[in-house]
Amino acid sequence: MSSLSEDDRFEIIISIIGIIAAVITIAGGVYILFDDLKDIGKMDRVHHWHWGLILIFMGLLIAIINFYRIILILYPERREEVIKWLREKFWMRS
Repeated sequence: MSSLSEDDRFEIIISIIGIIAAVITIAGGVYILFDDLKDIGKMDRVHHWHWGLILIFMGLLIAIINFYRIILILYPERREEVIKWLREKFWMRS
């Protein structure tokens, strides 16, 4: 790992703030989910547990994106390998 530029350090700090926001979002989603525990499974209208699941999903997505950004900044020599792996696993093949 080479020495990081000022821009790279700034990007890492922003990503860490994003991860903290993701943890707060997940915690809020879990709280809302369990606050409306009696209505889990009801689909007659939008309940709080729906919003809780959405917040949990969004928080996990934000955390994954920010971890990915940090990994690409810290290990730029592995960038092509990581992108190739992601394409093989998640993108449609022609």
